[in-house]
Amino acid sequence: MKRMQGFLITAVACALALCARAEAMPEAAQALVPAQATITDDQTVGGLRVLTMELPSGEALDLAWDLHADAPVLLTTRTPAPAGSDVQSREEAERLALEAYPDARVLFAQDSPEGGKTLQLLSESICGTVTVQGGVLVARTLGFGDYFSDGRLTMEGALKTMTLYRPDAEFHALELDEDDGMLIYEGDAWLNGVEYEFELDARTCRLLKWERD
Repeated sequence: MKRMQGFLITAVACALALCARAEAMPEAAQALVPAQATITDDQTVGGLRVLTMELPSGEALDLAWDLHADAPVLLTTRTPAPAGSDVQSREEAERLALEAYPDARVLFAQDSPEGGKTLQLLSESICGTVTVQGGVLVARTLGFGDYFSDGRLTMEGALKTMTLYRPDAEFHALELDEDDGMLIYEGDAWLNGVEYEFELDARTCRLLKWERD
């Protein structure tokens, strides 16, 4: 009995410690914790504070917070949620993604290997992917930064957006140009040893051009 009581006291103490640390997180960090998430771990690794949490869906997430910059870095899935068995439509996938991130826009969607939909999202402060399968948001990888401002992509946002369109490419010589009233980011990229030129609409985030140089 004493051993059981000791175990319970230790478990409660650990839970209280986690709650205390979570409450000590900056308000901006707490705003990034999904609704109904349960915090299971809170560690400092180098200059990062890593908050681990679990959702009722079964998805486990890590939120990395830069202690020096006092800003979020990455929200990524540690363990995906079990997926439903229904065929995933793009419309339902977009609805669930935008329900989770209402300020974002969906740049494009792709079929995931497991039969779901992976959507590329962008907002003023987040950029990355979420995967929806069988009516469940099963996984996500979202970076944080200054991506969209004054109705157009920032330079950082343009690079992040191009990384979503061409994840294996290397980008350089990026410039913002105005052409017939359109604001367009122009640049060069290398992909599989081939050089390309690209154009990206700074307002709509559409990839207008991707051609070999």
